[in-house]
Amino acid sequence: MMVTTATSKHQSSRIPRAIAVIAVILGVVCPGRPASAQIVNVLGILSDPGDRGAGAHLSLGFSQKSGNVDLSTVSGSSALGLRSVNHAMGLIASGKSMDKGGDTILKSTFEHIRYRYGIGAQQPPSGDPSKKIETPDRLRIYLESFVQHEHDEQRGIAFRGLLGIGPHLEIVLSKDSTISIGTSYMLEREVQDTANEDILPSGLSGFDHRWSSYLRFRWSTSEGVELNNTTYYQALFSELGDRRVLSETGLVVKASEQLRVVIGYNFSFNSRPGDGVKPIDTNLETSLVYSF
Repeated sequence: MMVTTATSKHQSSRIPRAIAVIAVILGVVCPGRPASAQIVNVLGILSDPGDRGAGAHLSLGFSQKSGNVDLSTVSGSSALGLRSVNHAMGLIASGKSMDKGGDTILKSTFEHIRYRYGIGAQQPPSGDPSKKIETPDRLRIYLESFVQHEHDEQRGIAFRGLLGIGPHLEIVLSKDSTISIGTSYMLEREVQDTANEDILPSGLSGFDHRWSSYLRFRWSTSEGVELNNTTYYQALFSELGDRRVLSETGLVVKASEQLRVVIGYNFSFNSRPGDGVKPIDTNLETSLVYSF
């Protein structure tokens, strides 16, 4: 059983008031074992420089297996995006719990907050910062910062914390097509076992210092077709051979005013995945999205 709901209160007509997701996966999933630490794409909720206002999404899920394996899973996720002329903020949170025979065997939680401050922002013609800018600046420069927490027992992560800051550049090609580029310094702390290791170390030597960069593009046509891609690259400053890559590509086809077909392909790579863990994961899925 899966229940998915979404609400969005927004001045822009491109973000609907509610979204219901129907017929979840029609595609192929072909992953290796997950790596101990992976990149998570969190840029989607702040992707459009022309939108102003707020948007929110909530998803709840429950599954029950019985027979050879008695297993129940409860999951949920939420996202909130706020955007004005000079400021943008996004919050993403998710969690999952798996129970077997009444005992919790796996748990995971994820939270990410990202804030951007725009430099030299264009004002809407009406002077109302909640209005959508029909012809945004061709070039926007932001300073962005983020903080993230992760706990995932399936991937052997008792605690993973991130702090980052750096510039973000948006290039507006047309009203519905943009390119975004970002690069950040990222302070990372990952603990595999909190029983034998403190979450906060006694000195800076217990932290990893990473360079995190990404490139995102979104291209739309008047016929209702959108192609988008986000690619991340993260490397350890002290050892550039220790690197992670994530690429997410999406094709969205508007079948009607309410119905869209979404095809997504994800590729992730970790050069140091750990013992017995494959370095590459891939995922292909197709969804029908009904908006009302």
